[in-house]
Amino acid sequence: MGLETQCTLERDRRKVVGRALLESDHIAFRGRTQNARFLLSDVSHVEVDGDVLVLTHRDGAARLHLRAGMAATWMARIRNPRSLLDKLGVRAGMRVAVIGVDDPDFLRQLAERVGRYDAAAVPSTDVIVLGVDDVAELDVLASLRERLRKRAAAPSVSNAREGLLAGMAGRFEPVTEFSPGEHVAIETGGPPGETLRRARAALGLP
Repeated sequence: MGLETQCTLERDRRKVVGRALLESDHIAFRGRTQNARFLLSDVSHVEVDGDVLVLTHRDGAARLHLRAGMAATWMARIRNPRSLLDKLGVRAGMRVAVIGVDDPDFLRQLAERVGRYDAAAVPSTDVIVLGVDDVAELDVLASLRERLRKRAAAPSVSNAREGLLAGMAGRFEPVTEFSPGEHVAIETGGPPGETLRRARAALGLP
């Protein structure tokens, strides 16, 4: 998930109290009387003034008064966004399987990170990236789960989209996380909610 906190938005000499959410490609603000959305691609400059995040945006300047200590973290995240591989938990030395995904840029980045990757899931795979044309094909997740490297942590499921696939045109959605570093990432044309529901059902999880 993105970073979220209570916030006061100051813009055009007005202040609005609300909450701000930092995603991988935008900042969303929801206030009592005003909502706003700032695309990071439209931000030309960002700096910190105490606990205030100062944005120079295409639509003008904006000041986000964040909770104590958070402004520097937000600035670092904006200036140095995590890559898709970072968000999927892919680290050097991991065993990765890529099934049904044909994206040259993604595969190039993956090869640079881990070197060789597999075209099929073998036992003790750390990360599986699966491409499907329809959510009905997610039933294969039940068998893929058995190929993941076993960790001590208990299985869990989350919809940690976090704008994860900004660099992939929003096509990837990591739907299942068994423990840190163990993922099944899904590429599908189906709605995110249906993708998550079908994946959970295939894995026998609530």
